[in-house]
Amino acid sequence: MKVRSLILAMLLTTVILPFTTPGSEISVSEDGILYKLDNPPEIALEKFRNTQMAGARAPCPAIQNDGGTAGDAGNTTATARQLGTDPTTQKNGCVDANDKEDWYGFSMSSGYNIDVELSVPIGADFDLWLLNETGTGYYAYSFFNDPLEKITSIGTGAESRAGDYFIVVQQYSGDGNYGLQTWTNYTEMCADWYSPQDDGGSGQDAPANWSDSPTNFGNNITASYDGCMDKDDQNDVFAFDVPTNHTIEAVLEMDSGVDFDLYLHQTNGSILDLSGFGGDVNESVSSKNTAKEGENGTYYLNVSHWSGNANYTLYVFTNYSIPAPNLEITDHSQPTSAQPGDSPSLTVTVNNTGTLDTNRSFTVSAYLSVDGIQSWPDALLGLTTVNSLVMNTSQVVTINAMIPADTIEGEYNVLYFVDEEDVIVEKNEDDNDYTPTSALNIGTAQTTCPASQDDGGSGADAGDSAGTAVDLGTDIEQEFRGCVDSSDEKDVYQVTVSAGMPLNATLVIAPNSGADFDLRLVAPNGTVIDSSLLSGVNDDFVTTEDTDSHLVAGTYTLNVSYFGGFGSAPGGTYRLIIGQPLAGTWIPPFSCEGLDDMGVGGDASDEGANPTALGVNPNSNGSGCLDGNDVADAYQFSVNNLQNLNITIAQPEMTDFSYSISRINGPSDMNDAWLDNGDGTMSWTTMGQMYEEGMNRTYTLMLGSNNSVGNYSLSVMTTEPAPTDLYAESVNCPLDLISGEQAVVSWMIRNLAGPTTVPFSWQINLVNSSGAITHTLLEKNITFTGAYGILLSSSSEYVEIPMDTPSDNYTCVLSVDTNDDYAEANESNNNLSGASFYVESYYDFWANDIDQDGVNTTDTGDGIVDSCPEEWGSSTADVFGCQDFDGDGYSDPDVAAGRPAHPEGMADAFPDDGTQWADTDNDTFGDNPDGLDFDRCPNEPGVYNGEGGMGCPLAPVDSDGDGIFDDLDDCPDSAVGAVVNMTTGCVDQVEEPDTGDGGTDGTENGGGGGTSGSDGTDGTDGSGDGTGTGGNGDDSTSTTDSTSAGESLIKQPWVLISAAGAVLVILILTFLLMGGRGGSAAKDDAFVNAAFNAQAGMAGLGVSPQQLAYEQQLIAQGYPPETARQYAEHYFGQP
Repeated sequence: MKVRSLILAMLLTTVILPFTTPGSEISVSEDGILYKLDNPPEIALEKFRNTQMAGARAPCPAIQNDGGTAGDAGNTTATARQLGTDPTTQKNGCVDANDKEDWYGFSMSSGYNIDVELSVPIGADFDLWLLNETGTGYYAYSFFNDPLEKITSIGTGAESRAGDYFIVVQQYSGDGNYGLQTWTNYTEMCADWYSPQDDGGSGQDAPANWSDSPTNFGNNITASYDGCMDKDDQNDVFAFDVPTNHTIEAVLEMDSGVDFDLYLHQTNGSILDLSGFGGDVNESVSSKNTAKEGENGTYYLNVSHWSGNANYTLYVFTNYSIPAPNLEITDHSQPTSAQPGDSPSLTVTVNNTGTLDTNRSFTVSAYLSVDGIQSWPDALLGLTTVNSLVMNTSQVVTINAMIPADTIEGEYNVLYFVDEEDVIVEKNEDDNDYTPTSALNIGTAQTTCPASQDDGGSGADAGDSAGTAVDLGTDIEQEFRGCVDSSDEKDVYQVTVSAGMPLNATLVIAPNSGADFDLRLVAPNGTVIDSSLLSGVNDDFVTTEDTDSHLVAGTYTLNVSYFGGFGSAPGGTYRLIIGQPLAGTWIPPFSCEGLDDMGVGGDASDEGANPTALGVNPNSNGSGCLDGNDVADAYQFSVNNLQNLNITIAQPEMTDFSYSISRINGPSDMNDAWLDNGDGTMSWTTMGQMYEEGMNRTYTLMLGSNNSVGNYSLSVMTTEPAPTDLYAESVNCPLDLISGEQAVVSWMIRNLAGPTTVPFSWQINLVNSSGAITHTLLEKNITFTGAYGILLSSSSEYVEIPMDTPSDNYTCVLSVDTNDDYAEANESNNNLSGASFYVESYYDFWANDIDQDGVNTTDTGDGIVDSCPEEWGSSTADVFGCQDFDGDGYSDPDVAAGRPAHPEGMADAFPDDGTQWADTDNDTFGDNPDGLDFDRCPNEPGVYNGEGGMGCPLAPVDSDGDGIFDDLDDCPDSAVGAVVNMTTGCVDQVEEPDTGDGGTDGTENGGGGGTSGSDGTDGTDGSGDGTGTGGNGDDSTSTTDSTSAGESLIKQPWVLISAAGAVLVILILTFLLMGGRGGSAAKDDAFVNAAFNAQAGMAGLGVSPQQLAYEQQLIAQGYPPETARQYAEHYFGQP
């Protein structure tokens, strides 16, 4: 189609360009044909159109006023009425049978264009012309638009060109007054819009030729470029580099009302493609499906001016060209003559002009045709299978042909086809046929009819009318033969069809150069309902389809007629085929005797149980024969090593051979369906079949005559293993997660077809919502080999989503064979997308949670705010987001941060105990009744073994009533009312005074003590050595040995030692009691405070010795001094 378009474009260019090139002068010959003349003669304008017809009257007055000036406008350049320079006017005039033309001259300035309208009176036919300055050629005309003819200089050689011109009003028929209106306007050009031009952003007007070093816009470009064209800027050329395995395509869009064209030039400047639609239709060109597809180099796009001044946009696309083979037949060799039944050797040269090797088998076939156009009536001479063909190489292929024995003798065309079945996906599917210019002469051509004819099998000449027609039968599908020539110019046949039956007929004319027969189909009522009057040697075809007689019952007539032309055209024998018959056709005498089936040395076996062996992995091309005596041929063959079989059978027209294939081994389920290739051949292949492709199998092929006879062509070819088909079977993506986290991906990769022979790579990529790959999560190689469903890889693995991954919806895409290590027939299953999941950026996720503890730094509407925003924490009870060591929801106390422990604050009073947090009475026992060591008296300070349980106050026990608890009282049974030592609970020992002379020797020397007496008289002071006089009786004065306190302690060291020991015992007991409580810091503080508190544990105002002892006892058990004082006051009734 592209070739025809190119030829048409060149023809149009050849014809039209001479009349649109500025300065060209156009004249008209006597017969109205236009010619370009270097020195055009003056000619009469009436020659431009066929002879004018006179009007019914001559209404123009004797003295006219054409153009508003008295007198008739002349009909030559010298007598033309002048309209001035750049006229915009409205004039009136008149033409009739006596005044056929009115000429008007005008001048037009550079850059201007003129539009002209002619108003024609009703019933008249006037023509309008725009002529050159000499009046010998025209630029535009309008003939058939009455009553308003229009012309313009735009789009002609006069466009925007300064000069002198003529407008001609010409009478063709009718007569009367006309109106002539002109508009001459300045037409803006590129120079008016741009200074300078900036075509394609180059800063200049693009060069006009590829050889002028046009701007190269780069390699592998897909972009758009704006430019401007006018009459003075005929071409804009741009250069682009195209890489290997790519094509360049371009689309040109232009403003309305103009006409620009587009050309694609090769590196050497020759035209590769062109687009030259008329008007402002978008133009497009491409290197695709050309000989240069996929070839790298510099290509040139030429925007070419045809008419108009306007801006344009050039869209350029550089696309990847999928490498593909391209099969062409470039040469042939065949004999010039042969006989019916011969087996001539035909050879052709097949060239792979594509960009990829083909490893798949394809056929090369040859047909015998009269008209040179392949169609179903043509006889298949034979076919050969080619296994592969490397790109840019050729192969000479031999076809073992067989000319049907019933072939009508004469001159034939041999038509060659490569890959007629379209097995190979090619770059161009339109170049697979090849027709030599030389003919093949078969036997001796018969150009006249014999004296004794057998038209339609009637045994005589068919009549030339319906009354003498040969009756061919009812509802038939069959081939008949007959003869016509210059002496017998018509054969008439009748065919009867039943209701609902169609009728089609094909006429294949005699195979003689120059023969021309026609075919007509006549309805039962005598009306011709279809005819085929094709000239030359084309097959003729008629049908009732699309007529009122379609599927209508009746007897129809077929007329075969001879056309002698302008000389004596040859006659001869024709083929008349009713329908497209498969059986019941005309069968010539035929015999298989002496023929060699498939080169096995004779007739092939006719027993399926004992077939003729063709071997293992065969490559057999040949022919066989079936007739009434040889009704079956059986062949057996095997295939292994992952290879495949391709079987093609061709049988002559009018035969109905049967063929079936069965498998000796393998599963019982087998697909034995044959593919009708539409060209008279049937094929079966193991390729693409689950249980056949690449399997080790043995097959039996049976061919049966099915009551028909003839030769068949059989090709049993072994082909290479099927291409690998790597299949991304499954991929499981992670669930929603945060960037920087790890997740599991899993995958399955399988090979569905041919073997894997080399390692290949695969990836799992992270793809965002825009379809862009952001990261490669996993990349591996597979070296494991396998074929046909083998699982090559199936596993799972942890992958890390990179920390810098933006928040978005993602999917993971499994891509296999990422380096294109395999040329697969199916690449579409190499990529598989998993389910979508959301990745939230690590930085987005923690933007409002600096310490990443799950508690927002600022309120997001839920009222929850992190009280420790820069320190990780899990507290949720008193505050959110602070440290909670024991995990009970309450934050660890921090006085400096304003979070004291309970009850002073709300922080955890027991930060190391996950079961307690509150201590209302501050006695170190928790309030939670379900917790460890809970307080049985939560609102009243207590002790470990308090009355009522843990945390309750002690029950005071003082058996002798001396104010010292029994557990601290060394003398728990002191006499009631005895004054005891508040430390020991015992009565201090006092020496009894002497009752003798009232005086005793002082026991020590030293300062004398005072005398004391009891109920007696005062004794005298002792002497300095301790002696004194004691009193007598109750009131006597007695002298005792008394020492000072300091002297007494010094003189009695055991007292000091005892006191120190007591203090030590108190400290040890305190430590043990506090240690038994788990080392509470609060108890440690109480102990220290008890040791140094000046208010508790010491005698105070109004505090009895018993109360003081009680406080000391509580402190020794670990109570805080304040708590001990509160307990003592309560116990002793102090306020």
